[in-house]
Amino acid sequence: MEQTQQPRPLTVRDRLLLLGEGLTFLAVLAGLFLLFYKDVRPYLSWELCGYGPEASEFLWQEGEAAFAGGTLGEDWTRPGLRLVLVEHEGSRRLSLLSVKDTTSPRAEGRTLTIGIDEELTADQCIEGLEDEQLVGVSFETAPVFHKEGTYEARIRLEDLSGNSAGVTACIHILAVQPQITVEAGAPLPGIEAFLPNDTVQGRFLTDMDTLSTAHAGVQPVELEVEGEKYTSYLYVQDTDAPRARGKLVYVRPGETVGAEAFIDTCTDETDVSFSFAAEPDWSKSGYQKVTVLARDEGQNETEVFAELFISPLAPVETEATGEPLEAGALGEGIELIDRLTLDRLGAYVLNVRYEGEPCPLLLSVVDTRSPEIAVPEQAEGYLNFPRPAESFIVSGRDATGYTCAFEREPDWSLAGPQQAVILCTDGAGNVTRSAFTLSLRTDDQPPRILYVRDLNGYVGEAVRYLAEIRAEDNCDGEIPVSVDVSAVDIYRAGTYPVVYTARDEAGNVTQARCRITLVEARVSEAEFEAALNACYDAIITPDMSLKEKGWAIFQYANQNIRYKASSDKKDWKYEAWRGITTGRGDCFTFCSVARALLEKAGAQVRVVTRFGGKKNPRHWWLLVDLGTGYYHFDAINVGPKGFECFMRTTNEVLKRSRNFWSFDQSLYPATPETPFSISSS
Repeated sequence: MEQTQQPRPLTVRDRLLLLGEGLTFLAVLAGLFLLFYKDVRPYLSWELCGYGPEASEFLWQEGEAAFAGGTLGEDWTRPGLRLVLVEHEGSRRLSLLSVKDTTSPRAEGRTLTIGIDEELTADQCIEGLEDEQLVGVSFETAPVFHKEGTYEARIRLEDLSGNSAGVTACIHILAVQPQITVEAGAPLPGIEAFLPNDTVQGRFLTDMDTLSTAHAGVQPVELEVEGEKYTSYLYVQDTDAPRARGKLVYVRPGETVGAEAFIDTCTDETDVSFSFAAEPDWSKSGYQKVTVLARDEGQNETEVFAELFISPLAPVETEATGEPLEAGALGEGIELIDRLTLDRLGAYVLNVRYEGEPCPLLLSVVDTRSPEIAVPEQAEGYLNFPRPAESFIVSGRDATGYTCAFEREPDWSLAGPQQAVILCTDGAGNVTRSAFTLSLRTDDQPPRILYVRDLNGYVGEAVRYLAEIRAEDNCDGEIPVSVDVSAVDIYRAGTYPVVYTARDEAGNVTQARCRITLVEARVSEAEFEAALNACYDAIITPDMSLKEKGWAIFQYANQNIRYKASSDKKDWKYEAWRGITTGRGDCFTFCSVARALLEKAGAQVRVVTRFGGKKNPRHWWLLVDLGTGYYHFDAINVGPKGFECFMRTTNEVLKRSRNFWSFDQSLYPATPETPFSISSS
């Protein structure tokens, strides 16, 4: 059997050798540690305070050091251990920062007077609390709040680190409220306000009629409560700032006035004093703004904005007329330099010449005249269709403009005559009252469908049936229009019926019919777009306005197409393509070329057709809106000589040639009355 050799017991010599080896290792380790931290402390203890340690405080000796990252951050704001990386002479050392809080909180106890049954919290009994951490405040011994007397309250302070301290406060508890606070202008409080509860009986010894809440401050109040005399106080506070409005002040050169002169109105519960935020320049003629400070007894302050006018000429007041100001209206010896139209109310600073010298003049434009309004003696309307008051005004005039409203809204459900009154109010508040008889009847008038005429389109292409169609009603104004195209086969050439329908709120219905002719396109969309784009890019530049683009398109068609009396009236795109590519065609070709280019430019375009017999054959041109309404646009170069039909009114074209441009005006929108201007907005 194999025997196991037992280890030899350690002798005293062995133990000393092992101890020596261990001590040697520790000495070497300590030496290495001291060598590594020969300049930087491995540990720093810091008392919590309002700031943290500098990096140099981690050095054994004075020198320069920095924290990695440039700052310690917030690592010093709370107790605890944290690692800090210190940079010194090009090397970095890791140190341990220990932040401690060993300082007890500090505070002062207060002396307070309260009424019976009025309770306080512990933190209300101290002041001047100081500590680097949050502090809990609690009563060690609390007053007996329901019993009159003087008490010492012991308050305990303890921070988050467990440091604590005690503070003593003195609390006087009275059988009455020591102070009653009311807002300035409020009624005087009754006896119940000074008593702790409704079970305590008391009476005023002070004559309350001698007290007032009209001024901020403290007033003593003597009371008797259950046979004992007490002194309380009425504290009147003013927390609302004054409400004031400034005004314009006129002075002559060399004159001065106080700040209160610039106040038109001021309201406050206490007395208010006024002062300038900045002293006006009394030597400066003309107009300047002034800021006045309004301060009440509660030291509440309001900035009031006012105006100052300094001039040797007294202010002039004139009536608003809507006409230019005449020099003679200002007074003798005054020459007008500035120009002013009297259509706006207010004060104006005018530059005038007085006795040969330039001088400012303050002119106030007022309106004391009521609007001049005319209404019919009898007017008609429709049942259940309210109309605005202004729709009954036959004529009206006022220099400052006016608004209209019914004095009392008419009963729109009442058939027959009734009295109606319209009030017209101008910009100055002057009112004109106009009465008339309003008779209401049932609406049996159907709406009108406008601009319905035969259409043309292409097989397979969508048709904008409602693009130019409108419906107007005598009561409802413009109303929606529906269209029935159920009979149209968009994929087959031919002529089909189209039915438009409009229905007003009263149930009156109107229908209008036309035909649409669909044809196969003779030119592909790609061919059409290629020719159109090439032409457009050759005559239009990006910096052109819409009006300028319209003029360039007119010139192109007028100068580059040669008249030839032939065209396909059923295919406008083909004629536009043919006119651009061949430079030939008749009036329909001119019209089609201009239409294609104008629509690409973003203009609103409508085709106009003249119908006639053999002596007056058909003619085509355009109505074009370049942003200021529809005008006649006919680029043909064989029309009436000496007349350029670019953006012309209807009156202009009919005056020039009623035969050449005769058309059914009911089918198209009306043109403006004023001639077109390419330069106007």
